[in-house]
Amino acid sequence: MNLRVAPFLFTVFVAAPLGAASFVNLNFDAGVVPDDGFGGLEPFPPWADAVPGWSYNGGSPDGVVINTGLARVNLPHVGEAPWWQLVGTTGNFAMNLKNGYLTDDSGIPVSPYINAFVSQTATVPADAHRIRLEASGMFEVNLGGTTIAMSEVTPGVYEGIVAPFAGLESELRIINAHASSEPFSPTIVVDNIRFLAIPEPGFSALAAALALVGSAGVRRFRGPVPSTPVEG
Repeated sequence: MNLRVAPFLFTVFVAAPLGAASFVNLNFDAGVVPDDGFGGLEPFPPWADAVPGWSYNGGSPDGVVINTGLARVNLPHVGEAPWWQLVGTTGNFAMNLKNGYLTDDSGIPVSPYINAFVSQTATVPADAHRIRLEASGMFEVNLGGTTIAMSEVTPGVYEGIVAPFAGLESELRIINAHASSEPFSPTIVVDNIRFLAIPEPGFSALAAALALVGSAGVRRFRGPVPSTPVEG
């Protein structure tokens, strides 16, 4: 090998892949949310501790909101939610997103209506074909600036095609899609986001294919069926 070419090959095939960041904390369980001392969760831990890997808009800039009281029904927030807020999910936490208006201390709106979201930018797995997540409420999945069409495959579980983004660095954004005209600024809950590859063929399909190949082989082995001579 040409020694002048070796460093270039190392950069392209070794160093470049090592620099590609992967999505992290897609099940929202990597964070640490301390106890509030009263049997609940601390409502304002540092965001980086509670939801590592993710960015957000809306809500408190210095922490993550776990619960909101009636006095703040229109205040947008994003943050960790106890797992039981999303029936059927696994792990300790899910993500909740609440739309609304930023307000002053008296509750008067001081901002336009905010559709809360969380996001992170990383490299989509090279074999990714679909994205799957668990969710309740109206939500939108945006990848690389494109809205991904999501379909409910089982109750509360949704999938969408992301194959065009496989291997690309892209921003993943999960958005509360409820409109400002809806009362009480509905909250959505999201959990267990996964990138899935194209599924392997099932055993029954593989067995059927092998049987078909075997049958064709037998026919070729037997050769043509000899004709029966006609008696004169």
